[in-house]
Amino acid sequence: MNRNDGVGVLMLLIATIFSILAGFCSFLLFKVHRYYRSSGASLHKAKLEMANAGVFERSGGFGAMP
Repeated sequence: MNRNDGVGVLMLLIATIFSILAGFCSFLLFKVHRYYRSSGASLHKAKLEMANAGVFERSGGFGAMP
């Protein structure tokens, strides 16, 4: 049976990079969440802002999609 040490090292390297990126993404998510909460914003305020801006066209629905 052949030993493929190079393939094993490559797989460990990819797994390590993936883990580092996942940790970085979760760090950014928590940082943005903390910033959002400290700004006094809420989901209710965001919904009202989007409704008042007229971004969504309620009459279109899914029928407007190609």
